[in-house]
Amino acid sequence: NFNINLTRIKNYEEVFLSEDNDFAQGAAGHYYVNMPKTGRSVLTLSNANITTFNVYDDGGKSDSHSSSCDGYLVINAPSGYYIKVTGKVDTETGCDWLKFYDGDTNNILGRDQYTGSDKVGELLSSGNCLKIRFRSDSSREYGGMSLTVYLIAPTDICFFPGLEEHYIYTGNVINLNYKVLSADHTELTKDVDYTVTVTPSPVMAVGKYTITVQGKGHYTGTLSKQFNVEKQLSGSGTQNDPDMINSDDDWSSF
Repeated sequence: NFNINLTRIKNYEEVFLSEDNDFAQGAAGHYYVNMPKTGRSVLTLSNANITTFNVYDDGGKSDSHSSSCDGYLVINAPSGYYIKVTGKVDTETGCDWLKFYDGDTNNILGRDQYTGSDKVGELLSSGNCLKIRFRSDSSREYGGMSLTVYLIAPTDICFFPGLEEHYIYTGNVINLNYKVLSADHTELTKDVDYTVTVTPSPVMAVGKYTITVQGKGHYTGTLSKQFNVEKQLSGSGTQNDPDMINSDDDWSSF
């Protein structure tokens, strides 16, 4: 008879949030965590006392990422919460990239990869776990990645589907067609579940506008988006005989 003791080898490093006093307490960047250069790190938040923090590549907030990175960060939120992430990347296009996964799975969240000088729009996990992977090749080092992560309660205002970033100037008031959803994808009712303000108002003139939704009743949180009203470039020019831009009014058509 043999007595065999099997010890499970932990294949990840447990990591914790650090503080950056360049940001005020409560600001998104006050708490942060860096991606591992290689391997797998796990950040587990046992409560929702901290609801937002930043994630940087292995170079941190100020330095470039290393070459030959291939690291994973798994974020576990408290039970019942979702994870929202947004940010930007600055990498060598096609050679270095960032990916997100819905949970600790291989299910891609968002685009297949974010590379070059790229913006990460708002991504939301379907549960309380999200995985990030950052990879770089062995050549040039760039600015890397800077992400902001939010813990989202199911009743938080979270989405604006249908709202465009750009609207074409018509000379008339523009009606905004959009929905407002909570984190659990419930469609909300204006003046019952939320209030909305648009500044400036009405939406008609060329310029920049801000729409802000504030949760009401059972729903909480505030979500703001910006959009533009722009003139549409038009003309009868051709490649051989192009229209010329000769005035400020012409430029405003872009």
